[in-house]
Order: sequence, then structure tokens, then C-alpha cells
Amino acid sequence: MEENILVIEKDSSLDKPGAGIPWHQEKFIQYLIVPILPSILNWERGLSYFQKQVAEIVELVNGLDENTLSKQVLVPPMFALEDSSRFWSINMVLEHLVTVNLGTMEIVDLLSQEKKIERELGTAKVKPFKNTKHTKKLIVFEKAYSRMIKRNSKQVSTMTKDHPWFGSFNNTNWHSFIGIHNRLHKKQIQNILELI
Repeated sequence: MEENILVIEKDSSLDKPGAGIPWHQEKFIQYLIVPILPSILNWERGLSYFQKQVAEIVELVNGLDENTLSKQVLVPPMFALEDSSRFWSINMVLEHLVTVNLGTMEIVDLLSQEKKIERELGTAKVKPFKNTKHTKKLIVFEKAYSRMIKRNSKQVSTMTKDHPWFGSFNNTNWHSFIGIHNRLHKKQIQNILELI
């Protein structure tokens, strides 16, 4: 059963959710990282990298008390982290990861079947709503994603779905990004722990 829901505090000095990352970071990732990432993190290496990031996140948060997990901390600006996401607790980071990971799994699965995805994506839609534990959900998701990738045809899809910041992504782009996204927020958790 979930813990009591704690009020999520806001920091009015930060940008609004969905404001994006600095232009130079966005273009660096879009034009230099995105094109080469699927060749570095192919289906097998991408899955292993994602599993490694989740395992390291779980190791970081296991055994932490509820006060530590739910304390919101303002971390310094981080590369590719939206400003509005800097004042989060560890619980909030985990909720965001579960939400984004589930969405990414659905996108990879549908694109791999060459199905069109109608719904609009946006970073403001995946911000945390609760300040409660999500570690078990992250572990369960990792296993579900691993099963989905293992049964996936591993063919590059012709169908694409735009990333909110980085343009048109096929199934391999989305898959290669999931581990990178988890690594970014693992670093955020490490920063939170250093500042508590």
C-alpha cells in the first residue's frame, strides 16, 4: 500500500513545466547524439544499459527512510534536465521515471508494430503528482520492458513518433534513449543525496 501523499512544494524561481532545456543543449543532443545513439546502444546493448541504470538507482534508494525519500531538494542545473525538474524529491524522480518508462515502452512496442501513435507528447505531462514510494514499480517495469524487448522483432520501424524536444524518433531511437534518460535521473538522485 502506498504511503501517505505529501504535498509537492513549488519553487517560483524555476521555469514552468514544459519550458524545455537550453537551446544549445537541445540542438547538441538532436543533431549530434540522436543520430549515433542507436548504433552505440542497439537493441541488446541498449537493454543492458537500461537494466544497469535501474539496478544502480534501486541500489541508491534501497534502505532510505521516508523522510529522505520525500524531501524536496533544489539541485544545481544539470545538462538536459528541465529547470522545473530541479526541485524534486527522490520519490518524485522515481515517479517520473516510472511514468516516462511506461510511455516509452508503449511507444517502442507500437512503433515496432508499425502502428501510428496519435496522442501528443509533452514534458509537462510527465511531471510527478505524488511524493510517495515508487521503487517497486520501477523494478516491476524494468522486468516488463526487458520481456517486451526480448520478444520484439528488433527491426527499425518506418513509423515514427516525435520526441517533445529532439524531433522524429523511430523505435530504435526511443529504445536507445530510455537508458540515457534513466542515467540522467540517477545522477539527479545522487545530487539530491549529496545535498540532504
